[in-house]
Amino acid sequence: MYKVYRPDYLLNNKIIEFNGDFWHANPKYYSANDELPRFDNTKVVAKELWEADKKRYDALEKLGYKIKVVWESDYNENSKQVIADCLKFLKF
Repeated sequence: MYKVYRPDYLLNNKIIEFNGDFWHANPKYYSANDELPRFDNTKVVAKELWEADKKRYDALEKLGYKIKVVWESDYNENSKQVIADCLKFLKF
């Protein structure tokens, strides 16, 4: 079983994950084989980050959660639209 860590935002059965462009290797900026440094002086390949995120999201969906992913750059480019989309997702 995949260990699921605490989500960024949880309300009822809906989760909003705020993904940092660097820490989650936003595909808008990174290719699958790009290597990104980590705190422990190791490197991780972008594709591995994407696979880890997918495993996490799949595990959460199997538990009955709906997930919305927000990328840092999308928020920085148009925060009002991202907030409106999140509220719609949460049905406020």
